[in-house]
Amino acid sequence: MNKMKFSKIVLRTSIPIAIGILGFTASCMDPIEIELKDQGDTKLVVDGWMNKDETAFIHLNYTLPYLQAGNLPPASGALITITNGTATDTLIEQGSGTGFYANKTLKAELNKTYTLKIKTTDGKEYYSVNQIPRGITIDSIYFLPLPFGLQRDRYFTNFSYQENLGKGDCYWGRFYRNDSLMFEATDLYRSVTDDLFIDGQHLSNIGIGRPVSKGDKVRVEALSITNECYQFLYRLLANTAQQQNFSAPPPPSVVGNISNGALGFFRTSSKHEVERMVQ
Repeated sequence: MNKMKFSKIVLRTSIPIAIGILGFTASCMDPIEIELKDQGDTKLVVDGWMNKDETAFIHLNYTLPYLQAGNLPPASGALITITNGTATDTLIEQGSGTGFYANKTLKAELNKTYTLKIKTTDGKEYYSVNQIPRGITIDSIYFLPLPFGLQRDRYFTNFSYQENLGKGDCYWGRFYRNDSLMFEATDLYRSVTDDLFIDGQHLSNIGIGRPVSKGDKVRVEALSITNECYQFLYRLLANTAQQQNFSAPPPPSVVGNISNGALGFFRTSSKHEVERMVQ
């Protein structure tokens, strides 16, 4: 009995004390303003690609300071070259101040190694070395009506191809409806794969999973990419998904293939595409 009486006394007296403490604490809270003087170093961002039988395209930007919103400022006026060891071509900026560069003559060839060199106006130099991987050929694309009679005149797109024998190949499918990408950046997991479980197989009935309608123009691009590019895309996907989970630990850094601390990636690939109208 004494124990219960003691418990009741503690319960009754602790409530007003706790309320008083909370009130005192709240009354002493003042807003604190923190001035961030160091908002991070500005870094070069490289988005580049070079497909077999095509020239190179490079888009250069700079990162923004921490907490600053807006479009990334273009890295204009850079000196950019691409070489395969025997021939060298210079990339020309496509419009003053755009940060978008392209070359005219040197085109990618299978199994050749290409070195991209970038020198920005502040004198910093960057480079990336890549090889053009072997490609695949899409056999066909075709359209199947939606199941259970849902949405007449709406179809799913399927395609098929023969995978190369020998493990180590990686692929990135890009799908267009009326020249617009069907998938957003967060849908990478639907369109990037390696050949770990499909080596040497003929793959058919591969569904894209986005409905199309009669009269739509559908284009399927099969990009054969390097394993390094495959790993970069998956790290990028994991990083993006993890940022939406507030309880998750900090995501790992997404490291590209550009030297000297630049961000981004220079992709080399073989590409095969097939286009067809929905009828």
